[in-house]
Amino acid sequence: MENYNYLYNIEKVPTLQNLLYKTPQEAQNCLIGKVQLVEDLQSGLIYNIAFDEKLAIYNQNYQNEQAHSEVFQNHLSNVANIIKPYFYNKKICEVGCGKATFLHLLEKHNYNIFGLDPAYEGYHPLIIKKTLQETENINAEAIILRHTLEHVINPYNFLNIIKEKLSNKQGLIYIEVPCFEWILKHNAWFDIFYEHVNYFRLSDLQNFFEVNSILTSGKLFGEQYLYIIADLKGLKKPIYNDNNSVIKYVTNIIKTNKQTNNKQTNKQTNKQTNSIIQFTKQQFNNINELIIWGAGAKGVAFAIQRFNNGFKNDFIVDINPAKTNKYLPITAQKVYLPEQFLLHFNTMSNAKTIIIPNSNYAEEIQQFICSFNQKHNANLLFDFLQIEA
Repeated sequence: MENYNYLYNIEKVPTLQNLLYKTPQEAQNCLIGKVQLVEDLQSGLIYNIAFDEKLAIYNQNYQNEQAHSEVFQNHLSNVANIIKPYFYNKKICEVGCGKATFLHLLEKHNYNIFGLDPAYEGYHPLIIKKTLQETENINAEAIILRHTLEHVINPYNFLNIIKEKLSNKQGLIYIEVPCFEWILKHNAWFDIFYEHVNYFRLSDLQNFFEVNSILTSGKLFGEQYLYIIADLKGLKKPIYNDNNSVIKYVTNIIKTNKQTNNKQTNKQTNKQTNSIIQFTKQQFNNINELIIWGAGAKGVAFAIQRFNNGFKNDFIVDINPAKTNKYLPITAQKVYLPEQFLLHFNTMSNAKTIIIPNSNYAEEIQQFICSFNQKHNANLLFDFLQIEA
C-alpha cells in the first residue's frame, strides 16, 4: 500500500533560495534540487520527500533577515506581545535564533533569554554556536522556535530532542512557521521551495500536542504564518486523520482558484503527473521588463520562473544591505538597494512595473518611492502588481 499522497513537484530549483552569490558564475553553478511534496499517510505531515540535507549547506552568504523592514519589525513586536503572558518570567532559549534580531528585541524588554544557532555570526555572549544535537542540555523553562521547524527533517523528532534536553523534560514552546493554507488559498506557488522541508497547516501544529497542553494558537502576519504555544509535556507523535487530509482541503481551494484564474490572462497552469495540487502561475508575459522588489525566497522563485521563460531583463531590488551587489541563484541577476537603483533608474531601465512578491510590504514600498521622489525632487511613477491571488 502506498504510504503517501503525492501533492506537488518542482524540478531543478536552488537548494537554498536565500543564499546569494558573490559572482554571476557562482550563482549559475548553485546547487540544484527537486521538490516532491507528499502527505504522509501515517503522520499526516506534509514534506519534501526528495529533500537531501547534504544539498542544503548554509554559510555566511545565506541572508533571510527581514527586520530591515518596519512592517516586519511590527510583526516581531506582535509576536513579543503574544508570548508575554506565558514567557515573561521564565528563562528562555531561542533555538535557531539566526541573526538574533528577535532575541535582541526581547532583551530590550528585560526577558531572560539566550540563543542557540551554529550559523550565528556575531559575538553575543549568550548565544551558543552549536546545533541542537551538539548541545548536552538546555537550561531553560521555555523555548522559542521561529521559522526553524520547516527546515528540519522529521519535525517530531526535533521537538522531542528539545524536550529531552530540557532540565525537567518539560517546558513551554512557541513555534512559528509559514502557513500552507495561505499558500494554497493565495495560489502562492512561489512560496514552495527546497530549503523548506515541511509545510504546515494550523491543524498540523496542533497535532503535535495533546489538546489540554495547547495554550494558544493562530495565524499572524497577514495569515502567512502560523503560531502555537504549548507545553512540551504534552508532545505526541502526530497521527494521520483521514477527515483532516490535505486532499479534501486542496480540492475546495483549487476549485476556487481555477474559477478565478479562468477569468484572467497571462497565466499558465502547472500541470504535473500524479500531482494533486495544480497551481496557476502568473507570468506577466505581456511585460518584457519588470522590477522585482524583494530578493527573498518569494522574489527569487518568481525571478527564476520569469528567467526560465525567456524574460531576462528584469531588475531585482531589496532593502537588505547584505544582499546588495550579490547575485540570485540560477538567474545570476544582480541585487540593488532601492535608493541605489532609483538614483540610476533612468540610465538603467525602461521598466514601468514593480512586482511585489509579498503583499505585506506593498504599502511600505509605495511609501518608499513617494519619499524618494520628495527627497530627490524626482517624478518616478510605476504600476504595482502582486503575484499572489
